[in-house]
Amino acid sequence: MSPGPCVTRHYLAFIHWEIMPLLRPYWGNVYVHNMEWLTQ
Repeated sequence: MSPGPCVTRHYLAFIHWEIMPLLRPYWGNVYVHNMEWLTQ
């Protein structure tokens, strides 16, 4: 049995729970900036 799928699932979980919260403020600012630019 290859450990690949388990490692991939763990890696994706790490990205989802550790990286996404760090990027959420950045994506929020980009979204707000784009909406302000589109509504001008």
